[in-house]
Amino acid sequence: MTVSVVHAAAYTFPAAVAGLELDLRLSPAPWEMPRTRAAELSVVPPPTDIATMCDDWGNTVRRASFDRPVGRVAIAMHLAVDGEAGDPPAQPACPEDLALPDDAPAVPVIPDTMAGIAEAVHLECARLTDGWRFEAHPDGDGVDIAALLRDRRGRCLELARLLVWRLRARAIPARFVLGYALEPTKRGAVRQRHAWVAYHDGGRWRAVDPSASDRAAGALFATAWGPSLAPLMPVRARRPAGLSGVVATWSTQVTRQAMTQVTTT
Repeated sequence: MTVSVVHAAAYTFPAAVAGLELDLRLSPAPWEMPRTRAAELSVVPPPTDIATMCDDWGNTVRRASFDRPVGRVAIAMHLAVDGEAGDPPAQPACPEDLALPDDAPAVPVIPDTMAGIAEAVHLECARLTDGWRFEAHPDGDGVDIAALLRDRRGRCLELARLLVWRLRARAIPARFVLGYALEPTKRGAVRQRHAWVAYHDGGRWRAVDPSASDRAAGALFATAWGPSLAPLMPVRARRPAGLSGVVATWSTQVTRQAMTQVTTT
């Protein structure tokens, strides 16, 4: 059975932008490539140039540059996925994987053992989701950790932020992972991009989804990971600096279909 993912987004600028340069992190993460049967990116209007590179964390970045002024950009990624999830690369943890936000209260440090780390991650997920309301937070993406703890509501991105903070405060290296959920959970189908967490247990990186503990690891498909969220966004303006007033609309469709002949592009 193949899972088809179509992510479509449009970005409208308040005035035509000259020298626009976008970093796109929509391609499969390197460890997801063996189960990716097709991956096709389209950008309208066509950029003058698209360069492919890797960032510091091994994510594939497509840098799209536009010579002419642009008032609107439509971006779509089509993916066909079949097979089991792979393991994140064997990168060592770094100091950024333990960095805490300024507003983060302290929590006790646990013993540095694989068993203790795995147990702590399980307990933190259970604590965070107990009584959690899965709905948009009225303060948007800028809500701080203290407000999330007080209000106990948000979506996958907010839960990922909380779990990363809780794990790092216990001296457990943690990273954000962005991508897609490929199958529904008890809460229903996921119709949008998804965020979860990778933690280092002293031997390797392991994935954990605080918003859906019943979701199998193979139902997560990663496009980017790293110690901070901002550089991992699927579409990020590199130039001009300080671009504001952008109106974004996007949707993601995830469907399951019988396996057919698919050509990788």
